[in-house]
Amino acid sequence: MHPTITTTNTPTLWPEKIGPFKAKRLPVFLIMMVLAVYPGELGALTRALMTDAYVQVSAFVATTLLIFYGAERVFNFNLGSALRNSKGWQVPLSALLGATPGCGGAVVVVAAYSSGNVGFGAVVAALTATMGDAAFLLIATRPDVAAVVLPTSLVVGVLSGYFVNWFNKVAADGCDYRPYPRVWTTSSGYDALH
Repeated sequence: MHPTITTTNTPTLWPEKIGPFKAKRLPVFLIMMVLAVYPGELGALTRALMTDAYVQVSAFVATTLLIFYGAERVFNFNLGSALRNSKGWQVPLSALLGATPGCGGAVVVVAAYSSGNVGFGAVVAALTATMGDAAFLLIATRPDVAAVVLPTSLVVGVLSGYFVNWFNKVAADGCDYRPYPRVWTTSSGYDALH
């Protein structure tokens, strides 16, 4: 038999959720909103920073994802299956995808992991090798430093990916968080297959 776990109703000082918001995140949200509507230079600066951050990051992410998924569509090439079929080259290819400027390559590798196409070492390689959107800034402002940092992060990503694979003996399809395959049924929409 399983042991019985009893819970006591201890009073909490702060509720778990307030409407759609998690209670612990609500103060941060409220502070940002107060700063955004604050009159004068502080409010204008806060609004400008929030807008710039949202627009720039979303533009970088959209561009890199458009490049990767657009190339798959144009060349009729599935990057996830290519990574799955290249067992010995998963880690270096994933590190190379991660080392590309922007976060699109790392997003592609993480998506390939969640669908069971690559192992955990490939994810570690991509995420170790990536600089994300900061690579654009580094290349634009200090190309001499970028010529050293980007290849170094690629090599460190490959080494760390192989290191993780050496200890982690789980197969590439070992992701426990992979979504169930879905099938369309006319009566009730999407039904999960178990």
